[in-house]
Amino acid sequence: MKQRSRKVILVIMTIASVMIYSMINVAPAFAEDTSPPPLPTEEPVELPPADELIDDTSVEITPTEEPVELPPADEPIDDTSVEVVSINDDLLQTQPTDTSTPPTQDQTSLSQIPEDTTIVVMVDGQIAPLASQDAANAILINDPMWCPTGKFPGDMGCTPNYPNVTTLITNLGVMSGPGTIYFTPVYSFNDVSFTYTDINLTNLGALTVQGGWNGLNNGAGYALSGVTTFNVPVTINWNDTTVTVNDITINGAAGTGLTVTSSGDIVLDNVQANGNSAYGAFLDNSAGSGDVTLTGTNTFNDNGSDGLRVLTKGAIDIVTITAGGDAATGNSGNGANLDNSAGSGDVNLSGAGNFNGNASSGLKIFSNGAISLVNITASDNVGGYGAYLSAQDTGNAVTLNGTNIFDANLLDGLYINANGDIVIFDVTANSNGASGLFLQSTANIMVNDCTDAANNGGIGVYADLPGFFFLRMGEFSGNNSGEYVVTGGGTRNIKDCVRERVVNSNKNIDKLIHKVNLISEQTVPLECVAFRGAMLMLPNGDSVYLPCPIRGKASLASLTEADLDDALPEGTAFTSGFNLQVATEAGHLSTSGEAPTSVGEMMTISFVIPESKLNADLAVLFWNGSKWAEVEGAMIENSYLKAQVDFDGLFILVGR
Repeated sequence: MKQRSRKVILVIMTIASVMIYSMINVAPAFAEDTSPPPLPTEEPVELPPADELIDDTSVEITPTEEPVELPPADEPIDDTSVEVVSINDDLLQTQPTDTSTPPTQDQTSLSQIPEDTTIVVMVDGQIAPLASQDAANAILINDPMWCPTGKFPGDMGCTPNYPNVTTLITNLGVMSGPGTIYFTPVYSFNDVSFTYTDINLTNLGALTVQGGWNGLNNGAGYALSGVTTFNVPVTINWNDTTVTVNDITINGAAGTGLTVTSSGDIVLDNVQANGNSAYGAFLDNSAGSGDVTLTGTNTFNDNGSDGLRVLTKGAIDIVTITAGGDAATGNSGNGANLDNSAGSGDVNLSGAGNFNGNASSGLKIFSNGAISLVNITASDNVGGYGAYLSAQDTGNAVTLNGTNIFDANLLDGLYINANGDIVIFDVTANSNGASGLFLQSTANIMVNDCTDAANNGGIGVYADLPGFFFLRMGEFSGNNSGEYVVTGGGTRNIKDCVRERVVNSNKNIDKLIHKVNLISEQTVPLECVAFRGAMLMLPNGDSVYLPCPIRGKASLASLTEADLDDALPEGTAFTSGFNLQVATEAGHLSTSGEAPTSVGEMMTISFVIPESKLNADLAVLFWNGSKWAEVEGAMIENSYLKAQVDFDGLFILVGR
């Protein structure tokens, strides 16, 4: 074995000697018409026979350098033993020569790094294997890419993925039309600003900023998952086209987290802006007539000014599709401050909104349109109102549905000033510094369901209106200035809340009757999960009870004698009436004048008997499609004439 080893060493040394000799004695090349000079003559090198032993005592082989030994992947690098080479962002950039066929991500390589360089990816002070997801995320920290609308990263027409926004914008001058800018999970360069007047951006149309890109091209694993996190401001100053921002989080930026100014529509989906030194998000398209829409889950917490500030002339729609709702808590200003009073659009918060613990007010809305809110919680706001709502254009209502809580605020729990009706369902306003509810209307005010307004520094409920006022009182104790005050000359109907309950034998839960006071013809959902039925009540006290399992929706509208197309039966006198319409899950919807149609279950219709007619002969009539007919079995109960029917349509109370 030793003899064979020596032979191998001899062969290696021979080959090396020949190569060295060739490099030192380079033979020049000559043109074909010139004879080359004679080659120098030298004594040939005589090699020993291959089978002869080499005296290894006369040959010393010295290694050129000590090998580098890397520590295990789970141990920190000792930078005194291994040189860690940083990858400069410029080396990650590929400059295409033909923008019509941009290189794919696979073509964006590290080819400019010198050969024999040891590449080590560090993640949180540890060596990350190059094939690991942690290493992939570390390498893909900054690489925005623009694609035309309808295209995905890597498709024809997309740019390469650039190391930062500045470089991307520089290369967008040849692009045009609407498009999307994709960001991978983390971005930290303080250059995220898109201004339409930039010479490289003027040809672009509608702009979408899309977070959560996994960095892979279409057809090679492309996906959107999670969000992109920024710790720098994101600013978009755009034209009259739509600006859309999806799946981004901006935390701890110096200044406003997200700023969007334009004259077109603004759309946000799943945007978080928390802990920024100014606004969480500032959205302003008041230069045009576009709308502002927020979908998904949007949070604006712990910012140095308002969590969310919106200025627009269009509609404001905030739609929540998760149980957590939209949150604007712990801000140094207001939780959310929404203003479209310069236009005529409505404001709708149709999911759930939490606006708690802010230094000023929880929620402020200024509008010339209608305001509609669902499931609002605005409590513990130490410098203002729980919610301040102002709808100033004539005839526009303010409506609160669902469950609404306004507790422990510095001023009023809920303040509403409306140039139309105010309709409120299921509200709690306790322990506020001023009134629980402060309501001003140029029309009517209806506070439905069981309302709690206790232990407030002022009045439980203050109402100022010229029209009809209804209040169903729950817990109203402990208010410093009384339970309620009604001014303005309107009529009032104030009742104590009776929380009627029935045990559901199947699920063993308590259920309430959903009592709805109607001002005009309104459609009410018939819901049998949380309630055992619905009671629709008109301002004069007439009502209809629709028990479960009747599902769908229903409406109830008052009738006068002038509304009747056909004469009453001879010898009868009109007292009151209503039009009941029920749209069941089967799809039936009655209309005035058609024959009654069964809804499948018995309903109770009730008419208030005027004091002057308590001893009169009364009857309930219904329109059967061709004439007025009497409802059989009507009975007097507590100043009401009640009857059981299983059909909808026109009903009237008559004396005879």
